[in-house]
Amino acid sequence: PTVCAISMAIGISAAAFADDYYVSADGNYGVEEGADADHRFTDLQAAVTAFEAAKVDSTIWVKGGYTYKNRIEYKTGFFTCVKVTSTKKLLIRGESGDWADGPVICGSHKTGASATDRATWCGEGATTCFVGAGTAYTTLLGIRLEDGATQAASSQYGGGALNTTLRNCLVANCAAYDRGGGTSSCTTYDCAVTNCYCGGVANPYGGGHYAGTHSNDFVFACYCKNQGGGVRSTICYDCIITNCVAFRGAGVFCARVINSILCDNTCCYIGGSIEGGK
Repeated sequence: PTVCAISMAIGISAAAFADDYYVSADGNYGVEEGADADHRFTDLQAAVTAFEAAKVDSTIWVKGGYTYKNRIEYKTGFFTCVKVTSTKKLLIRGESGDWADGPVICGSHKTGASATDRATWCGEGATTCFVGAGTAYTTLLGIRLEDGATQAASSQYGGGALNTTLRNCLVANCAAYDRGGGTSSCTTYDCAVTNCYCGGVANPYGGGHYAGTHSNDFVFACYCKNQGGGVRSTICYDCIITNCVAFRGAGVFCARVINSILCDNTCCYIGGSIEGGK
């Protein structure tokens, strides 16, 4: 589906991050900025590992056009492309800060999944895009999170991102078996979440977002087999939630919605665009 870029100046002070790392396909990004070889990488997770070893608040700059695919087990039975465990502050940002031309962290759907059947995306071989150390510590800016999915098991949350702050990011074509097809327990600002899915357990929650606080987001064409096609158990400020589908609460289920637009959402049972929220 077509999505629109949402851009604004992001109020993150460079002075808050003491060390810079650079990631690009050829490893040369950062040369002009004076970065030495120990701060230039071709592998994004390797840059994260260097940051965690240094134990200093840092920024990882990722070259526009860079695409990263990886698969690591961040706890038993849970797989992702990139994981951050340090509670030092880390900003991972695209070169421009705008997801429209930002780098891609690309997960994977279940082996043999259909690209057009979202119900097949979770399972063996699937990989989520990103797992952070917590919204107070890990921030993504101007990054595209695409094609992430969880394993087919309970307690599998956040096909795109988990425990992370996202600013001006895209989350697209992601899925979770249990909760949060796009994101789970994230704080988001000015993000677009599109074509994400949640369904697998008996009562899945949140096709787009599950939990967290979300501001000025565009949530489009997301689906949940149970509650909250767009969002579930969240606080939403100034968001647009549209063309989402769920059994109950097609746009929103059990969420606080402030100054937001909900339109053209389709509910299969009760709740219309909103149920159980305010």
